[in-house]
Amino acid sequence: MSSDIAARLFVLAHDAEMLADGYAWIVTDSVGNMFSSFDQRTINSMQGVLGVRPYVPPSDKLINFPPRFVSRYRQQNPGAPDPANPNVFHLWAYDTAWAIALALRKVGPLTQGFQTPSPQNSNSSNDLSMLAVSQDGPGIIDAIRATKFQGISGEFVLADGQLQASVFEVFNVIGNSYQNAGFWTPNFGLSKNLIVSSGSSGIVGLNTVIWPGGSVQPPRGWEWPVAGKKLQIAVPVKPTVNPFVNVKKNVATGKFDVTGYCIDIFEAVMREMPYAVPYEYVPVVDPNIATNITLSYSEICYEVSLKKYDAMVGDTTIIINRSMFVDFTLLYTESGVQMVVPMRENWSKSLWVFMKPIETRLWVAILVVFLFTGFVIWLVEHRESRYFGGTAGKQLDNIAYFNFQALLSVPRGELNRINKRVFPKGSPLVGDMSRAILKVTEGDEIVGIERKWLGLDEGACNSLTNAFEMGSVITWSSLKGVFFITISLWGIAGIIYMVINFSPWWQGRGQVQEAVAELVIEHANGDARDERAWPIERNGHLVLHLRGNPPPPAQ
Repeated sequence: MSSDIAARLFVLAHDAEMLADGYAWIVTDSVGNMFSSFDQRTINSMQGVLGVRPYVPPSDKLINFPPRFVSRYRQQNPGAPDPANPNVFHLWAYDTAWAIALALRKVGPLTQGFQTPSPQNSNSSNDLSMLAVSQDGPGIIDAIRATKFQGISGEFVLADGQLQASVFEVFNVIGNSYQNAGFWTPNFGLSKNLIVSSGSSGIVGLNTVIWPGGSVQPPRGWEWPVAGKKLQIAVPVKPTVNPFVNVKKNVATGKFDVTGYCIDIFEAVMREMPYAVPYEYVPVVDPNIATNITLSYSEICYEVSLKKYDAMVGDTTIIINRSMFVDFTLLYTESGVQMVVPMRENWSKSLWVFMKPIETRLWVAILVVFLFTGFVIWLVEHRESRYFGGTAGKQLDNIAYFNFQALLSVPRGELNRINKRVFPKGSPLVGDMSRAILKVTEGDEIVGIERKWLGLDEGACNSLTNAFEMGSVITWSSLKGVFFITISLWGIAGIIYMVINFSPWWQGRGQVQEAVAELVIEHANGDARDERAWPIERNGHLVLHLRGNPPPPAQ
């Protein structure tokens, strides 16, 4: 477009706040060539614009041309205002005039004259048809096309009748003028410095660009949503400090500061999105609880499906009922890069190699706690339960069976949460978010995030010369607290039992009669589940009424 229309366009765009943060303007050489002719108001409205124009290399001719041009203009136009600084079109016109002059000098005197068209072949309605044609014209044209010289705009070379610009300058409008951002050449592409030959040194890319709004971060163009409010990202509120999601209210600003491993991953993913997605965090708490504890994760997912929130970020477990009304992104804790290193095989071929992972003292402690637990159980139960009666061997067998059964029936508890994100069904952001997660997890940024929040310090591991051997053995020191608590509890239980059953003071307080015997009746053809047992107390008696026919005697 012309310089006048371009100037009007940028002034209006600036007034419409379209040269603010998040916008990008790139102009071609049709505008870039005329930049020097813009007034200060237009330049102020173009802050952050990136442009391209043919590169004019500095030279003595170029430096001396503007003052000579203004001086000649004043002589020919006395009293007129000074012209604008010459742009590249003025320079090309000046060099074109020189090219014609050099071509005429090369051709020599023009001797063939002009040929006037006959009146019969002329168009009376067009005076141009009556102009005479120089017979020396073809020779002059050939001479102009063959002319090459170093002009004030650079090297003057014509190809197919057109002036060829071999180098383009990329400029950035900053302040009252512009700054060079780099160069483009047909052979070497974009570079920070001008590359004129294959041996020249140059850095690929552009120098730092100041974009509209004063940001050095490149705008990412189309935003989601194009118009409207920011995405409301729900985050759970934890009762204590948590490395995955932390929500803390800033007393000074009244806003919430949201940090954590999941939050850093989310923000890194958003930076990798192919378009800008404005968002803000919304801490979710249960209004019925005074301690500001979050709703259950299932309830938050359900509110996301109701469009109360646009998404959820947190350590959310994928379960069947949640996946029915929300979509989850790709996992980012299992798709990371792992390192495989060779390890020296130093396992012993001994028969007792299975005991290696546990320290010897720990094996002894486990055995002691095992026996002590069985003793306390026997002490409490042997007078009341028939399962702990009988011979000593049978009692030891029952004690061992009870201990093993207790160890093997420990509940597993809730599965670890899987870090996912969390969107309403059919959200178009799910696919782009998953692809952005892959970019983050396949790069180096996730290593720093894991080291920051999860304490995965690679240097600390490398400082241990025997890290593998030390980490592969469970020691007594690691579990002595567990043993102390277990022995203490069983000891307290044993003391309480002995006080109740052997203390004269307790026995004299009118407690229930003690059972001194037990009668067990079981069906002859039944199993242990068919048996019935009755305790027989002291000073008590038992009367049996047998009904039915007795079984036939055994053969």
